[in-house]
Amino acid sequence: VKLLPEQMVSIDQVGNETGLIKNCKVGDIVTEFLPEHQLAGSRVVFEAKRDANYKVPKALEEIQTAIDNRGAEVGVFVFESSRAPKSMPPLSRHGNRILVIWDNENPEDDHYLMAAAHIALGIINGRNTENEGEREAISTVVGRLESEINRIGTIDKYAGNIVRDGSKIHHELTIM
Repeated sequence: VKLLPEQMVSIDQVGNETGLIKNCKVGDIVTEFLPEHQLAGSRVVFEAKRDANYKVPKALEEIQTAIDNRGAEVGVFVFESSRAPKSMPPLSRHGNRILVIWDNENPEDDHYLMAAAHIALGIINGRNTENEGEREAISTVVGRLESEINRIGTIDKYAGNIVRDGSKIHHELTIM
């Protein structure tokens, strides 16, 4: 257990332990808010895979199992970037299940994982407020964050295309 008192959460690596479902170890990391926090007891579970056999439907099923197994309100399924489905956006939300593509060796990808964590917190916060206006505002912010993160992914893809095509143009010029 790693405690982060300044953020009032504990982070537990539980992937080798069975959870609430008999003989089930699904759910790698659980973050839980400490008693001093306004969301005390709320949990987010993270499940990470480096398996290319995971497509979106299977990942959604797996993260739902992790949510149930770890008693969490929200789940984040992390695809290893080189094995993620090619047509998948960098981040997508399906109710209380979030799918994110991340490369742990590329610090430039960390914003995707951080955005997924912030969206998870927004979902929990929205569910725990009784004020309808606050709930709508949180939902709007969560949606905007999701959209902007995916816009970064699109821009990154286009920038990569420019670099690739620029190299081809340069090569052709050298031949000419």
